[in-house]
Amino acid sequence: MPGSKPESESESQALQSLAGAPVVDVAVNADMAHDTRQNAIKLVAERAATVRAKGNIVPSPCISVCRIDAETNLCEGCFRTLDEIVAWSGSGLDAQRQLWQTIVTRMAHLQRPQP
Repeated sequence: MPGSKPESESESQALQSLAGAPVVDVAVNADMAHDTRQNAIKLVAERAATVRAKGNIVPSPCISVCRIDAETNLCEGCFRTLDEIVAWSGSGLDAQRQLWQTIVTRMAHLQRPQP
């Protein structure tokens, strides 16, 4: 099942501006969903390890895999909601660090076996 693409170049540019990173389209079939999620968790976890308690820069969680999961309403790449993605660039460092903690918690929850 192919991923959905922005309908126009301007939509793609708007998403790129909001995400703070290039927007890519990722096609995932049901057989690859688990592996894809695990890879995203690995990449975001590596980025999470770079977040410092103090400093003037908090890295964006975006890994350029921009697609919202219909079940979780989270981006399949960075595990943020659309509202969190939109708010990121205007958020202060403390809010960004707090969101990173939320993302790490979400990733841990997503890695648990589902009943």
